[in-house]
Amino acid sequence: IQQRMVAVPAAATADARLVEVSSSLPGTFYRSPQPGAPPFVEVGTVVEETTVVCIIEAMKLMNSVRAGMRGRIAEVCLADAQFAVPGTVLMRIQTEPG
Repeated sequence: IQQRMVAVPAAATADARLVEVSSSLPGTFYRSPQPGAPPFVEVGTVVEETTVVCIIEAMKLMNSVRAGMRGRIAEVCLADAQFAVPGTVLMRIQTEPG
């Protein structure tokens, strides 16, 4: 399985501290590294910029999606194995004040 980092475009929502992590390519969203494994993150998980939060499978390639910011997972927006298109919001992260 080949993995490569996916650039994660983020857009601010109405709450300036709540940031959306969106898919940058079309593919299947996976919350865990393999079937039966625990999810990369859950609501409430503290993440760093380099934390892998999910995988998007596109054309049999597993693309790791990183948080891209420091904060806490506020919402997981897709079900496991759901298809995402570019721009689909995968998760929302509550950023740290400062």
